[in-house]
Amino acid sequence: MLRITFLLFSAIAFSFFMMACESESTHDQQPDPAEQMDTDATMEVITPLEETEWHLVSLRDEEIELSEESRGTPYIAFFAEDSRVSGNAGCNQFTGGYELGEAGGLSFGNIAATKMMCADMSVEDRFMEIIQDVAGYTITGDRLILMSRTGENLAEFEVASV
Repeated sequence: MLRITFLLFSAIAFSFFMMACESESTHDQQPDPAEQMDTDATMEVITPLEETEWHLVSLRDEEIELSEESRGTPYIAFFAEDSRVSGNAGCNQFTGGYELGEAGGLSFGNIAATKMMCADMSVEDRFMEIIQDVAGYTITGDRLILMSRTGENLAEFEVASV
């Protein structure tokens, strides 16, 4: 009986000892909060291309100016599930397919658009012309830039405010 009590006591003591060691080693692996804050402060959040609504800011490095007759802010949205793009070019809605390539490559398939006539079609006409020349993109922070094959900035967008 004394032997069983001794073995039981030894097993319990050993278990407590192992838990204490495990707890201490886990604690040692935790990052220093000061180091973590420095890392988080320098990390830039990159907005994903897909599942984000992007509002048009400029075309060929010229800020767009919407007239009072425009029907809302032109925007574009990419949907990963079916590789579809949709948006508003300033007057008309559009939709179509897109394909992502390597190293920031982007191309659009056939784009279909409604055919309403608006008083001011200048932004829409330029936007729909430019979209056919897109060969790539880059995202910096909350900005999306669509580029030509030669690297020219064709259109710049910002993340839509929520």
